[in-house]
Amino acid sequence: GVLATQFRKCANDRTSDRFWLVLDGPVDAAWIESMNTVLDDNKKLCLVSGEIVAMSPRMNLLFETADLSHASPATVSRCGMVFVEPAALGWRPLVEAWLRTELPKVLSLRPLVVQRLRALVEWLVPPSLWFVRKRCSSPMGWESLGENTLVDSLLRSLSAHFFGWLGHPGKAMRRKREKSSARGRKGKEEAVDEPPAVQAQQAAAVVEAGTPRKRRTSGEVLAASAASAAAAAATAA
Repeated sequence: GVLATQFRKCANDRTSDRFWLVLDGPVDAAWIESMNTVLDDNKKLCLVSGEIVAMSPRMNLLFETADLSHASPATVSRCGMVFVEPAALGWRPLVEAWLRTELPKVLSLRPLVVQRLRALVEWLVPPSLWFVRKRCSSPMGWESLGENTLVDSLLRSLSAHFFGWLGHPGKAMRRKREKSSARGRKGKEEAVDEPPAVQAQQAAAVVEAGTPRKRRTSGEVLAASAASAAAAAATAA
């Protein structure tokens, strides 16, 4: 599975980097019980195939879950718990993370644009949340969703709008690199196709000039050679 593959990759790494394996989702007894050997003093992952992967000192496991309703006391006692209420976190850290990581580069590299977006969010989001709670209805109830979920949905919609409006920068950069590499390959092919005599004449012309000149094509070199031969024949006559 994905966890076993990443766990083995981190355990076999020999660099000095620290690894954090973040498991996001409900802590279900169907799979968390197999992690008890990792969470206790042994710190070894026992797979169904019989393979045992030891956890290195530079590895950390982080379980990010909404509740512990399905977790057993054995699992809870093996982990350190950090409880953070969504109301205590607030929606402003989500906005700051979105401004740093989710904006297109053409916008995130302009401090004035980032400052203007932050000011617009501070101006419009609080009254919008109040209007949604007081004047709108939802089958699920706004209390079950929370302000963080509503703001996160808003930020995702804005990201989709910005990328749709500005275009995905990765595709444009990829097309530019492909065109540049195609031109480079074409130039190399033309250089290889030229006869050795032509290449020698080009090198001699550059040496005689003393400074590098613009590279001439094979047709220009042959024409110059023919003109030189005709001039020599006329002089001899």
